Amino acid sequence: MSLQTLIALVCLVLGLAMAPPAFPAEPETVILLHGYGRTENSMRPLQDRLEAAGFRVHNVGYPSMRLSPPRADEAK
Repeated sequence: MSLQTLIALVCLVLGLAMAPPAFPAEPETVILLHGYGRTENSMRPLQDRLEAAGFRVHNVGYPSMRLSPPRADEAK
């Protein structure tokens, strides 16, 4: 095997090892939960920025003046 062939094979292997995956992974998920006396609309600017950065965002709304935040095990 010539030196040129060896160098070409090494470059090929390194190139394949550094290539992005053929199927990108699922985006990370962020759950936004507003505070007392607010609504999910107050979290909309943050939601927009996170989505633009590639995150999957769930912006949860609930009547914060009457109820506690929903429990994860009760989510639909």
